[in-house]
Amino acid sequence: MKISGVAKGQYKQLCPSSWGKCNGDEKELHFKIQRAVALGKTVYTYKNGCKIKRYYHLNILTDGKEVMTIWRDKTTEPFLVSYKRKEKYRVKYMKEQSEAEKEKVSQAV
Repeated sequence: MKISGVAKGQYKQLCPSSWGKCNGDEKELHFKIQRAVALGKTVYTYKNGCKIKRYYHLNILTDGKEVMTIWRDKTTEPFLVSYKRKEKYRVKYMKEQSEAEKEKVSQAV
């Protein structure tokens, strides 16, 4: 899924400690935003197909192909995600990335 530059900047600003753990690694930032979309709860779907996903105190607007914007909402109950679910997602994501890299190498040869 594509992530807009605006959404990346918003995540960095809204979640400075999480961004700090990335040590400036944009791939890690991309992973964290992808994880939020994948594990978040859909709280609203627009007629045009765009969705608002809730992940902790964050609302994430996506059209299914791209994360367009992110904002914080502390007036609504947070959607909590367990450490176990996050780790399970990390393992799945890393496996998919590894398989994608192998596929690229085999196509290049």
